[in-house]
Parts: sequence; structure tokens; C-alpha cells
Amino acid sequence: MMDDFLQFLREPIAQRSLLACVMIGFANGFVSGLVILKKSALQIGTLSCALLPGIAVAVLLFGLTRVWVPSSSPAHPG
Repeated sequence: MMDDFLQFLREPIAQRSLLACVMIGFANGFVSGLVILKKSALQIGTLSCALLPGIAVAVLLFGLTRVWVPSSSPAHPG
């Protein structure tokens, strides 16, 4: 069971997904702390709704595969 999970984590798509989850989790925790400290939940909600279409357009234009993830596997011949 654990070997299957580790094999899955060796795949590039799994590495990129894990990296994205860690980055989103860190950013969410950081911004949530600022929202609580500044008591500005309404402004942050408005900002998040304004940013979402921009993020979606950036993903459509540039894709998600350009994220660099260090890999221990040898380079593919090509």
C-alpha cells in the first residue's frame, strides 16, 4: 500500500499537484491570519472574487505544466 503511494508520488503530475497544494495552503494560512488581525473579511472576499477570473485566464494562457519541480529521475532522451 505504501509502495503504491510512493510510486504515485514519483510521477511529475503528482509532484506538481503536491507543490500546488502546499503553496495554496501556505498562502491561505498567511492571508487568513492577516484577515483576522485586520478585521477586513469583506474587503478580502471582494478581492478574492476579483482575482479568480485573472487566475483562470493565466492558467488558460500559460498552463500549469511550466512549474519547475526538482526530479531525481534522469533526463528523458530526446
